[in-house]
Amino acid sequence: MRLGRRPQEGQLPAGAIPSPTRPSRRQKKAIGAIAASILTADYEMLKTGALYDDLGSHHFDKRGKAK
Repeated sequence: MRLGRRPQEGQLPAGAIPSPTRPSRRQKKAIGAIAASILTADYEMLKTGALYDDLGSHHFDKRGKAK
């Protein structure tokens, strides 16, 4: 693709998508922790038959002020 030309349908200009990088050890641990918390929540909901109930965006703000 030469400069000044519009890319054809389905093509992106070079550098539009960053090259994939391997996650660092810290990122792998964070991914594992999030996966574990999701699986724990899923297991508890399946075990008790409860439905998911979002606590809201201000849940932890209210909780901290109550203490």
